[in-house]
Amino acid sequence: MQIFQGDFPLLWKGVEIVKVELRSQKGGTKNELRTFWTHHKFPLSPGVDRSIDDGDEQEKVCAQHLDHEPFKFKIVIDRKPCTKSKSGKGTIRIFMAPRYDEKGRRIALKDQRRLMFPLDAFPVKLKVGRNIITRYSEDSALTHPWTKSIGQYERGPDASGAAEFCGCGWPQHLYIPKGHIKGQAFDLFVMVTNFDDDHVPNESKILKLPETCNSPYIFCGLPRRKYPDAKPMGYPFDRPLFKSLDCPPGYSFAAIVCKSVNLLINRPMDTLEEYVSRAPNMASLKFIIRHLDIFLPEPSRHR
Repeated sequence: MQIFQGDFPLLWKGVEIVKVELRSQKGGTKNELRTFWTHHKFPLSPGVDRSIDDGDEQEKVCAQHLDHEPFKFKIVIDRKPCTKSKSGKGTIRIFMAPRYDEKGRRIALKDQRRLMFPLDAFPVKLKVGRNIITRYSEDSALTHPWTKSIGQYERGPDASGAAEFCGCGWPQHLYIPKGHIKGQAFDLFVMVTNFDDDHVPNESKILKLPETCNSPYIFCGLPRRKYPDAKPMGYPFDRPLFKSLDCPPGYSFAAIVCKSVNLLINRPMDTLEEYVSRAPNMASLKFIIRHLDIFLPEPSRHR
């Protein structure tokens, strides 16, 4: 039986998320991330008029800021031969939210869904059988690294007047919350949907235009192109999450009565685990963010 939430199906028949894991790229404890303080020296040239200064000296400022260890998601997905997909691709969506409130009580899903924020969304090729997907935090479709200077844009391959747009995005060093010295619990949510239903095609004349930069489209969209996701922003947490009775298929008297009752009774789900249990193409896990109240060298990232 297909499961719908509003106008969109939750279930992708034949696809199951078998395992989700979160780990620092340098090892560490599974499903635990660490934040800390660090310094970054960056040029002021993006906001300084140097038109009357011919010198080569760069004005720089040293900023103290929060940062985190680079980490990676490991997602294991099983695709059965019966799965309907022309492209053979899926769209992976990753969200997170705090698990407990300020008094240590578990946050009900009806409230937690409003605290869910996207970490990433990306297409992935899924072969029949077991698929192991590794996604690095610095490759997120939400974040961007420290903004380049105007001089770097002028000398680089993006010298097309796109400097302002390419600076858009959530800062990579603030990708995850600070957490707590004793460790703060969060819920991670992962969902895979059919790429054929999600893909938004662009006109051929638009595709011929060169991309100005690798934009974090969740935050900024794509320059000169349509937003590449047909699902609403925040899906599937953009609408209330209700329980429903398991109605028999077809249009028998019992099925019609059951569906009518579902329309009259709105029962909110209690926890994220209860919601995830509705469809095998969704998964969740509890993880910890531990803050180290010390200064560490700025981490190197491969992007």
